Amino acid sequence: MPHYDLLIIGAGAHGSAAAYHAARRGLKVLLLEQFGFDHGNGSSYGASRIIRYAYDHPVYIDMARLAFAEWEAVQQTVGEQLMFKTGGLDFGPRGEPVLENMIDSLTKQDIPFELLDTKEAAKWFPQFRFDDAFAVLYQADASLLAASRCVLAHLHLARQHGAVLMANVRVQRLQVAGASWQVHTEQEIFTADRVIIAAGAWANDLLAPLDFEQPLRPVACQENYYELADMRPYQVGQCPVFIAHLTQDYGFPFMPYGLPSVNGSGFKIALHGGPDFDPHVAERDVDRGVAAQMVEFASRYLAQPVTAHQSSRVCLYTMTPDEHFILGSHHDYANLVVGAACSGHGFKFSNIIGQALVDIAFGEQTRFDISMFAPGRFAP
Repeated sequence: MPHYDLLIIGAGAHGSAAAYHAARRGLKVLLLEQFGFDHGNGSSYGASRIIRYAYDHPVYIDMARLAFAEWEAVQQTVGEQLMFKTGGLDFGPRGEPVLENMIDSLTKQDIPFELLDTKEAAKWFPQFRFDDAFAVLYQADASLLAASRCVLAHLHLARQHGAVLMANVRVQRLQVAGASWQVHTEQEIFTADRVIIAAGAWANDLLAPLDFEQPLRPVACQENYYELADMRPYQVGQCPVFIAHLTQDYGFPFMPYGLPSVNGSGFKIALHGGPDFDPHVAERDVDRGVAAQMVEFASRYLAQPVTAHQSSRVCLYTMTPDEHFILGSHHDYANLVVGAACSGHGFKFSNIIGQALVDIAFGEQTRFDISMFAPGRFAP
């Protein structure tokens, strides 16, 4: 029965980062993934994700400082560009609460930004059209992360540092074995001193039998990629990422967001959120209505018309009631740690969250304040 210092379940953004940081410490690490590596069934696959400072909560801005630096370090280590500086726009009606709170947080945290009127914004960013009643916030540090390449980079580095990585191995159950854990899979049983569950939408399959079920709500967020009449201004390096604070038009929290084309992906437009979804269902059917809705958004707010719908795919968000993450230990077992429910905005922080999960597992201080992410905060 193979024994490890740390066993990690789930090889998405957070599990792969945890495996790298743990292996780099010289720990004996096993990473198990129920699907293939870089699979498209969960939350971490794809061409692009946004990394930004523009948040309405100071903890996330503190985390962004660490995450930007860590992504720089990782891409230098692997010798591959993973982060592409684009700048970022947040726009919406003046007085929109999240946008106003964001401005307040950036000001208090001394993060430089520009608050533009629509005429200025149109000159700076001719790729977009802005309503006269909009406020437009520009933050120059915002960037695009090449999502799948980031996950694969962490897996590569974890393997380089001696971690054992196993794909297509589904964990059936966890069982306490003295001061350790038995991890039962369909193939064999492993033991480990500590376990991290980073299984995303499937986390409660393992947490519920351990009296540690969390209020996780998987939803289907559909990514959509389009060809525009002139794609040159919409390539990475030419076009900023954006978030449109249009809750009156789309309903909270279904705000449109988008990213420039990278490596021929097409211009990405999606909604932050979607309908409830059972992650155990194999089908990931594309909603043509959502794809058409994003074309309507483009026709109003982009300067170039959509000429082709290249592709769409379902990306699972795992939501919490407050949209904050869940990072922490089991109430009875400090050596069982969960990292889950990043509510559609956790990829950018995955490098430092993976590190924090390892710190928690070994009873060490994390680099950022995790108090607002405690698993027990939803208990009656």
